[in-house]
Amino acid sequence: MEIIKHQDSGHGPRDLSDPEDASVLIDATLKGTFPPVSLPKKEFMEQAAEIWDELGLPKLKRGSPRYGYDLGEWTAEFEHMADFAVKSEYWQTGKVIAQRRRNDVAMNTEVRTLKDEE
Repeated sequence: MEIIKHQDSGHGPRDLSDPEDASVLIDATLKGTFPPVSLPKKEFMEQAAEIWDELGLPKLKRGSPRYGYDLGEWTAEFEHMADFAVKSEYWQTGKVIAQRRRNDVAMNTEVRTLKDEE
């Protein structure tokens, strides 16, 4: 963490009595080697590489891993939501989630511990 003094207050609340302000920088990146779970699926990476080649861009340096893979946390429902996103119908996911809102669950509750409403 680093504090940078004498910064403009930007978009945050302003203290009009004191023009001095500061910013806080936090390095929240992971420091180890982790599996490529955030990379797109193989089919998308291959399609992107084809487009890259069609555009005549510089040859790709294809290292490993080139695409992401499932570690068991990706459900059929997540896949369905991803399909919505690929088809530019991501707003459909919002509709589904809005129907599931519950007032009896605290914010940041681990969803895997919840049972469906009866």
